[in-house]
Amino acid sequence: MRHILAVVAAMSLAMPAALPSSLVFQDGGMGGSGGMGGAGGKGPDVPGGGPGPDNPDKPKGKDPKPSKPAELQAAPIVLRALLDETRPPETLKMALMKVAGAKEIKVSDTEASLLFTGSYLELNSLVKAASSVQIKSVLYDPALFVIEYAAGKNAQQKAAMDALQKVPGVQKVFMDGSKIVVAGPTKHIDARGFAPALQDAGFKFVALRSHRLRTLGYEPWEKETKAEKLRDRLLRVPGMLRVDMDYSASTVTVLQMLDTVKDLGLAAAAEEVCFALYPGKEEDPPPAPEPKK
Repeated sequence: MRHILAVVAAMSLAMPAALPSSLVFQDGGMGGSGGMGGAGGKGPDVPGGGPGPDNPDKPKGKDPKPSKPAELQAAPIVLRALLDETRPPETLKMALMKVAGAKEIKVSDTEASLLFTGSYLELNSLVKAASSVQIKSVLYDPALFVIEYAAGKNAQQKAAMDALQKVPGVQKVFMDGSKIVVAGPTKHIDARGFAPALQDAGFKFVALRSHRLRTLGYEPWEKETKAEKLRDRLLRVPGMLRVDMDYSASTVTVLQMLDTVKDLGLAAAAEEVCFALYPGKEEDPPPAPEPKK
């Protein structure tokens, strides 16, 4: 009996070498349908698909995704603010120090300068921080111009963004809901260029929702008075961000913080330097009233 068992064991050990490979690795054969060393029903290993003797350095699990770098890396930022005795610069500084990504904050009587790391959209956290301590402010460098526009059925959103990207001074254009946000320094971007840029691309400029943009006619009380006097005086109006003169048309375009000095206040400032201001073009019409429920 021992002799018979020894012969059977020897034959079973020699059998794989005697069989053709098509029988050894076919479904249900001696290697299993998963290939060499695989479990039945899983299919062959895919090259590069996981750790193993042929790929010892590949870690288990999913590849870790690299974190996306912030758009702004310690970028210099300027925030214009309306400060007074009840809301001194120190109050604004303390509020801005709580904003993630803000550092090296310096505050004067009219503005705050700092370094910021984050996205362009996250810059709004600086304005919200100022608002939390009842301080009115607006981003100045870079500014965030929020534009409402209208388009036809076949118009593409990207075409409107591409058109605004061509306006001189623009650093970045992105969407925030249904509105377009244009980022760039206030002193380099003439907001009057937004409407024609959109019009050329087949869109309609509806309003600038982040700022007050007004074009007014002017006339000196005496002809020899230089228009620069008017410009210099309007720049000192609280909440004023930019003043552009069109000497040939005798108009002045002002860019202001929202809810600051209105037309009567601008006219009073002009009178101080012997100029008259006339109603002009309302560049940013107020939003339509909501329908009554």
